[in-house]
Amino acid sequence: MLQRLKKTWREVRNGVPGKRFQDRHKRRRGASRKRPAKPLLLTAGGLLLAVGLVLLAIPGPGIPFVVLGGALVARESLRAARALDWAELRARAVAAWGTRAWRRASPAARGLLVSAVLALAAGGAYVSWLVLFE
Repeated sequence: MLQRLKKTWREVRNGVPGKRFQDRHKRRRGASRKRPAKPLLLTAGGLLLAVGLVLLAIPGPGIPFVVLGGALVARESLRAARALDWAELRARAVAAWGTRAWRRASPAARGLLVSAVLALAAGGAYVSWLVLFE
């Protein structure tokens, strides 16, 4: 089981950006599997997505849950696989833009940005604390 998970992870990681989830979906469609697997995987993926979306709103590891849930759903749904590939390309473009902007920014602007992000994170943590525990 663990070896199969490692192999699957390597296939996804080494895939071509913008096509990796669709390629995984096509490989999955060609493999033989038991009939109940599809509803179970879709349910598990949907639950992980739901948990991830909740964890995005409160402090916690929301992004990994969303990605794992999306990947499980994409194994069974070509539409979800296409959506994940599209989102990956957009996320890479935003990350590249952010990296270029960070490199061009002055040290003062970088310090201001880091301070603003820390202040927003602290404010979000405080509001979450109030909502959850008081």
